Amino acid sequence: MDGDDISLPERFKCEVEFLDLHPEYNIVSGGMICFDEKGDWGFQNHEEIPQIHDFIYGTVFNHAPCMMRRKALLDVGMYTVKPYLRRGQDYYLWHKFYINHYSGYNLQFPIYKARDDMNAAKKRSIRESLDCMRAQFEIYSNLNIPLIYYFRLIRPLLVALLPRKIYIFVHKRNLQVQKQQ
Repeated sequence: MDGDDISLPERFKCEVEFLDLHPEYNIVSGGMICFDEKGDWGFQNHEEIPQIHDFIYGTVFNHAPCMMRRKALLDVGMYTVKPYLRRGQDYYLWHKFYINHYSGYNLQFPIYKARDDMNAAKKRSIRESLDCMRAQFEIYSNLNIPLIYYFRLIRPLLVALLPRKIYIFVHKRNLQVQKQQ
């Protein structure tokens, strides 16, 4: 959790209750409200019950509000530390859960508020995009994602090449659409 993010008051209660009632799941996360200095502007969430094919489109859980069972986390070897995973350790971790037959669940309501502003967009670099592509290639391979989807590996590089203003416009538009749904 970043220092300027906010856990909503019921977050931990909801996650603990969910895991207590659903022993078949080892990860629980939920929706995130995106905000900047002007206030709330978007919402981000993922499929309620992510499946392996959902990894094709990127991460399957919001990392910051995520809660995991300790035993499962230890069983999959915890986070993987590699230079090319500096910004993708969460995505890589989720795939390790799934290749070890653990699954997770996304609560379909907000439990967290994440700052997402111009400074976040400035963090995107060509180097990080290439690292992301490498990690995604490894994830696709480990999950036996069909080769037909490997064209999506170029997406992080294309996004990094977008002018920042266009990236921010598209990013905000996509999350505002999710907020309205």
